[in-house]
Amino acid sequence: MTGGVAGTSCIRVDREIEDIAALIDAVGGRVHLYGHSSGAALVLRAAGRACGGQVRLPRPAVRA
Repeated sequence: MTGGVAGTSCIRVDREIEDIAALIDAVGGRVHLYGHSSGAALVLRAAGRACGGQVRLPRPAVRA
């Protein structure tokens, strides 16, 4: 992933989402994404953006 600033390990969340969305587009738009912990939040946001909001959660770890 890109988006880091030279000399730091900080990567902006919006840039991470752009990178994931670009990858989804590059492979034709139909993908299975997996994210754990904060990666899951990135996957949800990127999938919602790249796939028109169609996201399936087989077992979300959030209590309702």
